[in-house]
Amino acid sequence: MNRCILSLAILLWSGSGYSSTFIGNGGNMLDPSLRLTLSRIAAAIAHAKEYPDDVCTCRGTSEQCAFISESSEIQAHFCAKFIADHAAEFLELVKPNGGISFVWSDKTMTDHKEHRSSDAIAQREKKRVILNELRFRDLSDAGRVQLVAHELGHFLSHDGQEIGDRGALGPYKGADGSRTFLDTIGAAIAIEARRAEVLTLDDDGFSAPFYKWRISYFSESYNLDPTFTKASFVPSSGAREALALSYYRRATSNIGFAYRYTSTELRGSNERRTGVNGELRLVTNYLGLEWRGILLSGASGPWASYLHYAVFIGGGVGSVSQRIYDSFNSETQSKNLVGAKTDVNLYLPLYYGFLASLGMGYDYAPYKLEQLSVTQKDATFSFSVGVSYGI
Repeated sequence: MNRCILSLAILLWSGSGYSSTFIGNGGNMLDPSLRLTLSRIAAAIAHAKEYPDDVCTCRGTSEQCAFISESSEIQAHFCAKFIADHAAEFLELVKPNGGISFVWSDKTMTDHKEHRSSDAIAQREKKRVILNELRFRDLSDAGRVQLVAHELGHFLSHDGQEIGDRGALGPYKGADGSRTFLDTIGAAIAIEARRAEVLTLDDDGFSAPFYKWRISYFSESYNLDPTFTKASFVPSSGAREALALSYYRRATSNIGFAYRYTSTELRGSNERRTGVNGELRLVTNYLGLEWRGILLSGASGPWASYLHYAVFIGGGVGSVSQRIYDSFNSETQSKNLVGAKTDVNLYLPLYYGFLASLGMGYDYAPYKLEQLSVTQKDATFSFSVGVSYGI
């Protein structure tokens, strides 16, 4: 059984540096952000069609506005006309069935035609765009729109000619004229998305779900074996502290490794035997696999699209120490234990890398302290609230 689990983990964990996605499927952590980016491009193009006069102009202070402001009047007119002439093609490309596939890569990419590193590569013949997942992850929402719109421009033509990243194009002169033109198109579409009120040029700041590392603190309420208090002199329900550490090899990964640590301390007495008290300390350490997924794969806003859950299953070891005492006598017994744990947590985006969480789970860590006649044999059920920080 353990060998099967290990083999499955290796199979899921390995694989090439590329993973495919299709518009709208929400299959991994970056897909919702890609889908939002494409929907924002569609809204921007629709807005540009309705209000064509200000397209490819901007007087703001954002990165995209600063880029557009470098364009001459002739270049701005050329940019606006290109978007108007190709609006229908742009809208077709960003449809879920538009025929463009997107591939995530965690490797440094090189455009062999241009002999340079790249954040994304458009493969016109294959109707495919390869995106560097770390770069896409770290871009602002407006930066993502600009990048993807640039790459989609490679699937269009001007005067019957394909649009690359080298050479002049219209009033955009020089060896990098075409690249500057596509960057300008991307920036203009980001500005139109802002005008269409589907994008803020300043980031919303919500904590995203695709961190590779996440550390969490939980406060858990739980219930022990109902028969536990009869001999232990401690309550069968209470609160405990828990820490968790999760690691995912790639920003797009759904499966990762995780560690859980719980610390339980209970104190109480038995009303029928005045003066008799009990103290319990229970510590567990679990290692296992964690699966994360997007909760609302079709959400249209950043906060809702970042809602996600994680399911953990693992096993490990721990220790229990029980003390029963009164004013004259004291008896203590300790023992190591082996157990298993599973839980599911819902993560709610906050800001600056922090997330709130709500969860529930089961622990199975049976033990028997023969000298004290204390036995814990059933699984314990717990609710938790917590806070996490992603890196």
